Amino acid sequence: MNRIIRTLCIATLLLAAVPVFAQNERNDHRRNEWREKMKAEKIGFLTSEIGLTPDEAKSFWPVYEMVEKAREEATRQFFEAFRALEGSIQEQKGDAVISEALNAYLAANENLNAIDRRYIGEYRRILSSEKIARLYFAEEKFRRNQINRLGANPPGNNRK
Repeated sequence: MNRIIRTLCIATLLLAAVPVFAQNERNDHRRNEWREKMKAEKIGFLTSEIGLTPDEAKSFWPVYEMVEKAREEATRQFFEAFRALEGSIQEQKGDAVISEALNAYLAANENLNAIDRRYIGEYRRILSSEKIARLYFAEEKFRRNQINRLGANPPGNNRK
């Protein structure tokens, strides 16, 4: 009798877990769709704002993708360092720990800036200085547009 009850409990728990995993897969799928949509919007926006010719675009986008991957990793490290610094302050860890966290934060920030300096030569082989400057302004403009759009239509208001 105990064995039957135990088996039924295990089966019930396993069946209850299936919808949770399915929900996570749906969320991952939506997140990936959203990322792809944002990437396509960003490519169109930047191409237009910079004024890329088809030849420039052919050379530019592979380099840009490489830079974006490096930036993504550096940004992740930056925010990890920021959270560690914030935590060390809030938890009053002591001056030595805070100093170490502060140094890690500053190093992560310098790493972000170093990426732009490292890849500027790649951009200059493809684009004029004016178009590179337009790129930086267009990236910021796109970012602000996305923030404004999210503020006007927060996630969850447009559920299907």
